[in-house]
Amino acid sequence: IPLDIALPMITILLEGYSVSLQGNSIMVKKEAVGEQEKPKDIKPVPQVSKDAIGFIVVDAGHGGKDPGAIGKSGIKEKLLTLQIARQVALELQKKLPGVDVVMTRTTDKFLELGERTEIANRLLKKGVNGIFVSIHCNAAVVSKISGFETYYLSQNPSNEEARTTAVLENNVIVFESPEKRKRYSDVDIIEALMLNTQIQKESFMLASSIQKGLDKNIAEFKSKGVKKADFFVLRGCLMPSALVEVGYITNPKEKDFLTDTNYQKKLARGITEGIMSFIDTYNKTVLNN
Repeated sequence: IPLDIALPMITILLEGYSVSLQGNSIMVKKEAVGEQEKPKDIKPVPQVSKDAIGFIVVDAGHGGKDPGAIGKSGIKEKLLTLQIARQVALELQKKLPGVDVVMTRTTDKFLELGERTEIANRLLKKGVNGIFVSIHCNAAVVSKISGFETYYLSQNPSNEEARTTAVLENNVIVFESPEKRKRYSDVDIIEALMLNTQIQKESFMLASSIQKGLDKNIAEFKSKGVKKADFFVLRGCLMPSALVEVGYITNPKEKDFLTDTNYQKKLARGITEGIMSFIDTYNKTVLNN
């Protein structure tokens, strides 16, 4: 993972150690008793907290020079994800007036994967936690495949189909500079530690709630369940996060539904209800522990 993300993660995880960046290496040193000051070159970072959910970041997948998946009719994933993300943001603002709703993009522009979670992480502050939800459309070689599913981050995909879906979505890195692409080749011990923390448990809760919300609202296509996979866009997110595959752009029937405004609103209702259910459970369990 990128050094700028790994450094604060290590600082949070390794209490009692001094952590510093030297060239392309992170140096970790056991502090002497009474020597608890952090090195001056390390900026304070938001702590992974049990604070109330105060914001929700809605991420419209792909954008700009990255079209995402393309259906046989020429429809591009980046346009559908933006339309659906807008509907989700509107529904959230209507149902959760006390929570800030932020979109990573509101126009057809390109964002690097790391930029998307950085937008969310910058909103973290004392007393306020958040949620990150990325909206995508799926694709398959076999056009008859259809359905919706929700993912949470894991280095161990649920199955080969989940692995393939992650590879498809991760292909966006070809639009990033060769230097920045290197950040995605290092899945080190720090990321493994982060994946085993409370964040992953909460992300599973979030993904499950969203999938239930969609299942309740969408009768036209089948639920493909909750799955896990290594999506680069979810790496480094310091809060509960999920990636929603709202349907297959390569299925002619489902593609027609995905382009329909009324169906997009149904998807938005399902996702919103799932997020609301998660927040309710989060407040009752996580905050009270």
